[in-house]
Amino acid sequence: MSINLNVDYSTLFGSLSSGSSSSSDYVSSLSGLVSDYNSIKNGSYGKVVSAYYTKTAGKTSGASTTSSTSSSANTSTASATEYASVAKNAQSLETSVEALSSKSLYSKKNITSTASDGTKTTSYGYDTDSLYKAASDFVDKYNSLLSSGSSSTGTNIASRTAYMKTTTNQYAKALSDIGITKDDTTGKLSIDETAFKKADVSKLQSLFSTDSGYGYQISTAASLVESAATSAVSSASASTYTSSGTYNTYNTGTLLNSIV
Repeated sequence: MSINLNVDYSTLFGSLSSGSSSSSDYVSSLSGLVSDYNSIKNGSYGKVVSAYYTKTAGKTSGASTTSSTSSSANTSTASATEYASVAKNAQSLETSVEALSSKSLYSKKNITSTASDGTKTTSYGYDTDSLYKAASDFVDKYNSLLSSGSSSTGTNIASRTAYMKTTTNQYAKALSDIGITKDDTTGKLSIDETAFKKADVSKLQSLFSTDSGYGYQISTAASLVESAATSAVSSASASTYTSSGTYNTYNTGTLLNSIV
């Protein structure tokens, strides 16, 4: 907006009357008018007026800017929360693999079972109930990470989740032998309790308890996903501001702990 300040400066002196004022009053008035004249001439008045109209116009645009800033902050917050959820799922999968690879889980022991008529029978062998519980938990945690990681927009998260999926594809036959099957469309796993408990336990142990086996590779893949997700949390948090314009930071650990 341009400000037109074309002024006839001579009018500033039109009210002076040498005959009606004392010498001191005359000099004081003249000094004030000269000061006003200089302010107009050097642009000070123009700057003040321009600043006023700029401020007035800004009241309208400021609301839009605040809304935009708030929207950006909300988007960053949502992204950080999403990445934290992926990292949490990756941690859970790593934990489930560790539990399923525990050597104590594959130790034979006296197992007592109770029939429907109340008859109890004790036999020496593997605790298939505990094995099934650990394997079922692994399947659930695997599917959770596959779902959240595959749909994530975070850098490297989806690609590293795809690597985990590829690893499972390579072991599809071995997993099927112990009652764990893969959906060819979604890539998710499912477990058949009856087939699992009838399977050769040594095959399960080979998959999850041997160095560089399936369990080790899945745990490594999950660790890579977790690393990418944690990095994405930091990146999303670093550029976040509140609606009032103050800088907002997130604590990655706090975000992870907040995801149930």
